[in-house]
Amino acid sequence: KTTTLVARYLAAVQAGLARPRAVRLAAEASANPDIQAFVLTQSEQQLSTRAIEKSLEGCPHLTPEFFAMLETAERTGDFATLTRLAELYEDGFR
Repeated sequence: KTTTLVARYLAAVQAGLARPRAVRLAAEASANPDIQAFVLTQSEQQLSTRAIEKSLEGCPHLTPEFFAMLETAERTGDFATLTRLAELYEDGFR
């Protein structure tokens, strides 16, 4: 569930939401204190100038699959992959 919420909020980058705001909203939406604390260690400048994948590197509770899809989303500019990942997590990968 945590990864699902983070993926959904980060997908908002494609809709024009600024990266720092998307990352902070994703952390809040996760309702996971570990993720929230990790994101709070990132400055506005770090979140603005680094890829989201790099900003979240080392963040607890996020899976390697999540990071692979996030890297693809950032490289291609197609954040719909994160929405699809969220749907897969919600469906239990059925």
